Amino acid sequence: MTSPEVEAELNAEVAQAAYEVQQRTPPDNVRPPRIKPGLMSMGELDEEGTGEDEEFKGDDISSTAHGELEQHREMREYARIAAWEMPLLSSMSKLTSRGMWGWC
Repeated sequence: MTSPEVEAELNAEVAQAAYEVQQRTPPDNVRPPRIKPGLMSMGELDEEGTGEDEEFKGDDISSTAHGELEQHREMREYARIAAWEMPLLSSMSKLTSRGMWGWC
């Protein structure tokens, strides 16, 4: 079905592709570089998730700023309640005979 020239060309292409893949994959016996423990983790076993911190790229905020952001969101929530839900409470109250506000 196929000519010998096409089959030879196909085999050469497959061999070239296999060679390129083999060159890109690292050998199994190569260990990843060991990370030197920092001052706070000396003497501890190296567990997953420990090691050096990532380089700060300016795309995150500090934990103090996270706390202030949470406080700001909480204040906005209370302001929203005061603006939208507190007026609904006044519609549920009535003036009692003593002149004090009472609930229905």
